[in-house]
Amino acid sequence: MKDIELYFLEQTGRYVRLYEPQGDHCKVKCPWCHDQRRNQSDRSLSVNVKNGQYKCHNCGKTGVALKQREAKTYKRPVNLYGEMSKEAVEYCVKVRCLPETVLANNFIGSGFSPTRGHFVAFNYFLNFKHVNTKYRGIEKKAFQMEAGAQLCLYNGDCLKTAKDYVVITEGEFDALSWMAAGFVYA
Repeated sequence: MKDIELYFLEQTGRYVRLYEPQGDHCKVKCPWCHDQRRNQSDRSLSVNVKNGQYKCHNCGKTGVALKQREAKTYKRPVNLYGEMSKEAVEYCVKVRCLPETVLANNFIGSGFSPTRGHFVAFNYFLNFKHVNTKYRGIEKKAFQMEAGAQLCLYNGDCLKTAKDYVVITEGEFDALSWMAAGFVYA
């Protein structure tokens, strides 16, 4: 069964995603009381997938979800990380002053196309899954992202593990420069 999203309009005004429901029922985090829960991993909201009826076993909220829609599916990006071309390594190390370890740790890739020339590929991850790739030309400053792929913050997964600080930057090379300086949550 595909992922489904149910719309709880009455009070929250947002969708709750049911990830691969098994059978007629699914348990998810309650949109009304989850933020106040001590156990943040508890899924207290039971939802009947067929008719949209729900009941929270913590706050007691019951009702019927107003709308149901299939969750949006995104195009999977091409995996371009691994070995980098000589031109890309030279550009990143000599021009951008980034150590090769930072490039490897962040799955930076490269490639060549007749229209773009040589390019660096920045891979975007969401929940530690590769969801998008942004390309930056080496010879000329040109940018392109995968069409139809999911959008997210570059290195946004660091927000899940950051404890003391987060460095917010404008671009991918800026974030990599901060990482090279020892600030891994950029």
